[in-house]
Amino acid sequence: MRIGIIGDTHLGCTNYSLKRRADFSAAFRNAIEICRDKGSDIICLLGDVFDSAATRRNVDAFAETLSEISPSLVQLKTANIPLVAIPGNHEFGRGREAGELRALECLAFVHVLRGTEFRHGPVRICGIPWQNDPAEIPRLIEVFRTPSRSGSRVLLLHNFVRGTRSIPSELWEMDPLW
Repeated sequence: MRIGIIGDTHLGCTNYSLKRRADFSAAFRNAIEICRDKGSDIICLLGDVFDSAATRRNVDAFAETLSEISPSLVQLKTANIPLVAIPGNHEFGRGREAGELRALECLAFVHVLRGTEFRHGPVRICGIPWQNDPAEIPRLIEVFRTPSRSGSRVLLLHNFVRGTRSIPSELWEMDPLW
C-alpha cells in the first residue's frame, strides 16, 4: 500500500496577498496530483492544513481557497482515495479547533483524526492532533497501542519529538517512547 504524506500547507493565510494565497492552493493541488500519480492508496495531511489562527480566520479567504482546491478534493473522492488529516496548531485559535477542516469533514472530503483511528485495507492510521500540553499524548495514543493481528500501523502527529536536533530545547516536546 502506498501512502502519500503532505504537511503544513497553510491554506488561506490572510497575512499574504491574494497571489501568494493562490500559490499555496496551487502547491496543495500539485502535491495531491503527485500523490495520485505515484499511485497513493491514501493521502495523509499532517496538520496546519489551513492557516486558521484566531487573528486570521476569514470566511471569504476560506471560500476562495475552497474554490481553488475543490477540484482536487472531488477527484480524490471520485477515485476512492481517502484523504485523512490531523489538526495542527494553526487549526486552533482561542482555545478551540477552527472550522475549516470540520467543514471539509462534514462534506465527506476528509477524515479528521482527533485521537482516533482510520482503517484502510490492512493499514491502521492513528491521528493525534496538535497538543498544547504534550502530556496528553500518552492518553490519546492508547487507541494505537491495541495489538493488530495483521497489517501496518501509522501514527500521525503534529508535535515535536524529544531528541530532534533541529528543535529548540525550550519548545514543548513529547517522549518518543509514548
